[in-house]
Amino acid sequence: AVCAPVHGNPALIEKNSPVSILTYGGGANHWRSVIESASADVVVTSCEDRRGIADRYGGVTGLISHQFPDKLLDNLPDLRWIQCMSVGVDALLSNPRVPEEVSITNTRGLYGDAVAEYAIWAMITLFRGFHRVIANQKKRHWEQVFGRGLAGKHIGIVGLGDVGKNIAVLAHAHSMQVTGIVRNPDDEVTSDTVETFAASCLLSKVAADIDVLILCVPFTDQSRGMVDKDLIALMKPSCVITKTWIGRGSTP
Repeated sequence: AVCAPVHGNPALIEKNSPVSILTYGGGANHWRSVIESASADVVVTSCEDRRGIADRYGGVTGLISHQFPDKLLDNLPDLRWIQCMSVGVDALLSNPRVPEEVSITNTRGLYGDAVAEYAIWAMITLFRGFHRVIANQKKRHWEQVFGRGLAGKHIGIVGLGDVGKNIAVLAHAHSMQVTGIVRNPDDEVTSDTVETFAASCLLSKVAADIDVLILCVPFTDQSRGMVDKDLIALMKPSCVITKTWIGRGSTP
């Protein structure tokens, strides 16, 4: 369920699974324990940050991580498989330090539900003022906070991949008006969850009508500068802008 092939030969991964794996970055020790509990035949090494990177990982054929510093890749001469613990692998595919024969898998379809729940939580927290309530509670201060609900609010979702579609479902369930902001709106079909579509290149045309703008796109040359001071100036002062980080790089 975790390994979704995006580059290389998937059959090679299944038949010749690496017997020596390195887990790197935040959560490396957690993933090491998960793998070791699942299979006694796999040798797992973990490293949580750059300071702990060894000079050489000879014999390590598998790498599980969401970060890929140059020093790490340079010290894996026998690497044959990378499990990217995020969705986007753009940087890996264009990285000259990753040999062409290295198979790459990602976590496509794994985080949609969880990230969508986070997005709804963020909206409810901001509109209802729960962040102020929590801050007051920590200070042992009582102040009645008046908030607003999500029903009737207009949400613009930039990017309708797995995460964006899951957000649309939950937003619709909260009686929000959903607009999908995509590259080619003519290719999309309206549904019960997404009522209208707009072209991402014409985001400024719909900005004034949006109460919530959620960015579900990676930081690429195409998305760079998508939200700038000029776009923000067109929006309602009460508009909420949030992003969903799914490992593809910082959303602009």
